[in-house]
Amino acid sequence: MLQWFASELGPHKLEDIAVVFGQVGKSAVKQGTYGYAKMVSYGKRGAAEIHIASGLHSVLCQAVMAHEYMHTLIFMNPSDFTLRDAPRLDIVLEEGACQLASFLYLQSVPGPQSLHIRKSIEADPSPVYGVGFRHMRKYFAQLGSFRQFLDELTSQTHRPATPDDLGANTTDEFTHALQEVAERHRPTLLIPSAQTSAPKPLRPGTNRGRQARPIIRLPNLPQPVADTRTPQRNRRPTINLNPK
Repeated sequence: MLQWFASELGPHKLEDIAVVFGQVGKSAVKQGTYGYAKMVSYGKRGAAEIHIASGLHSVLCQAVMAHEYMHTLIFMNPSDFTLRDAPRLDIVLEEGACQLASFLYLQSVPGPQSLHIRKSIEADPSPVYGVGFRHMRKYFAQLGSFRQFLDELTSQTHRPATPDDLGANTTDEFTHALQEVAERHRPTLLIPSAQTSAPKPLRPGTNRGRQARPIIRLPNLPQPVADTRTPQRNRRPTINLNPK
């Protein structure tokens, strides 16, 4: 996935973003939330952390990660994590753009699982994710380049308009959908910090940097009780000889 983003955007440091598995609640998963992104600002720079539900099929996991990476790309420059100066996108545009990033990435993933998820994204009736995706897909088709698409999203002047047609959904249904999105986890959190600099990331040229990235963290699991017995190879049978 990181190679796909590099092929579309050029060099980046998305591998410095921590990915945490297993800390998305079961109730959120039942409602369709498989992941979310948290970001913190440090002066003019930011840091991000992506949380993914455990137990997902590998292709679905990749699709969710691509969606959450797109949230970070909209807020921060992937080359140095400087914060974007552009005003915040409308929620329909942001979620639609993130669904589009997931869809475009899945086009590079062969297999029936990838095809099934892409069809689900295309047919999503949601006035936020579904309508947003279809609107942003048309906008992307006019540009033809993922890099240019991201540049337009984060521009202070040339930005896509919010779709006027929300399908067959009424205003009340649309408002309810927005509330559901906000209650789950989105828009992505941007939490200001009193610090002026982010923790220094590991440099990729060092051995520690090459071995540590991307940062994957799993929930703490109970450690097995250490076997204090002598290892088998060092143990010898005890032979007792009884004198006659």
